[in-house]
Amino acid sequence: MPNAAETARILFANRRNLVGQGDYSEEDTVLQLIDPALAFLGYPATHQRRELQSGDNRPDIVLYGVPTMFAGDRLPDAILEAKPLGCNLSGRGVPRSRKPNNQIRRYLSADHPG
Repeated sequence: MPNAAETARILFANRRNLVGQGDYSEEDTVLQLIDPALAFLGYPATHQRRELQSGDNRPDIVLYGVPTMFAGDRLPDAILEAKPLGCNLSGRGVPRSRKPNNQIRRYLSADHPG
């Protein structure tokens, strides 16, 4: 596993590549920026539930301190909502339900299904 300095170099290089390609997606952000950071932080794929491109109902990535198959009703360690690099996080021009702050609020609500 890369150390902190190596991970930072990887992330900066990947960011530069994303910006250089000009047209990048949420999935590009996850693959190039979030995945290397999660690997460094010690969250293997077995400790993640991913819902990329599934709509408004679930967060993109949910992290657990244990493999997801053992998580049961355990509260997650973190909820991640990925956005394309450079995305306007104010949510201007998008429906209210798609605004990042409303998405996270919905995910954290007690009545959220997932």
